[in-house]
Amino acid sequence: MPSKIFHNKGAVALVATVILAAVILTVSLGAVFMGISSRLNAYHLLVSERVFVKTEGCAEEALIRLHRDSEYAGETYEIDGVSCAAEISGMGETRTIKVTGSEQHFQHDIEMAVHLDPAFGILSWSE
Repeated sequence: MPSKIFHNKGAVALVATVILAAVILTVSLGAVFMGISSRLNAYHLLVSERVFVKTEGCAEEALIRLHRDSEYAGETYEIDGVSCAAEISGMGETRTIKVTGSEQHFQHDIEMAVHLDPAFGILSWSE
């Protein structure tokens, strides 16, 4: 009979050790995945902000080109790796500029209403 108790104690210790190892492994993997997820979120935020800033640059470029030539209709161009498409619409003294900037899987859109004459100026700017 004492040998049975001894084997049960060994089995209980072994099962407890396996359970404890599984819990530690689960907690460790959770911490690792949280760290990876946090890094990916930070990277995506950085790329998104970069695309946003470059899209603003594209919008400013479209404004400059429209100011120089009131017949400017827009075009596609690239600023520091960000692909931009500018469309100009409207007639008379008011134009609408729509700019889309994209890189990787990120995209930002800017729309502006611009008054051409007597003084060139932005009437509205929305993102």
